[in-house]
Amino acid sequence: MPATITARKLADFPAYQAAEAELLRLKGTEAAATLAIRQTEELLRQDTNRALPDPKVSAELRQQREELATLQRAIGEQEQACSTARMEASREICASVKPQLDEAQRQMALALLACNKAALTASNIRDQLGGDDVSTSYLPAVWFPEIGQGTLDPSSMMSTFVRECLAHRLLSRNEVPADWLLQWGIRG
Repeated sequence: MPATITARKLADFPAYQAAEAELLRLKGTEAAATLAIRQTEELLRQDTNRALPDPKVSAELRQQREELATLQRAIGEQEQACSTARMEASREICASVKPQLDEAQRQMALALLACNKAALTASNIRDQLGGDDVSTSYLPAVWFPEIGQGTLDPSSMMSTFVRECLAHRLLSRNEVPADWLLQWGIRG
């Protein structure tokens, strides 16, 4: 079973919680304002006895629409505030779990390197026997396509993976076979 981490959640950050709560409040107010506008518009539609709309109702509708526009601008600003608070909290959360993640990824990289070495050894055994004209039909044909001989190509997934691991310092160059680095064109 995979190990789990104990990390803070976004809900643990008061600034994020406050920003989300304010956005929720503003959206509730927006919904109420939109409903009020619909009701006022309905009043205007129902008043069929007048040639011109009731000026008081028209003024009220205009005021409601202006308030809604102001409210929608505030919602946009609050959504930005929520996004900023989320990013700040996320940065802190990620920083707190990064050592655990780095170690897990390092262990994965080392295991993949070891697995690839074993796959290359198995491939070499079969190739050597085949080169000696030995029928290998008595040996199990077990392989995994993403590891083995094809990984030594400079554009292989393994090459890309190792480059990323080296770039993020999850592996050091001395942990990768020198001949692989040479075949992949990884220098320095």
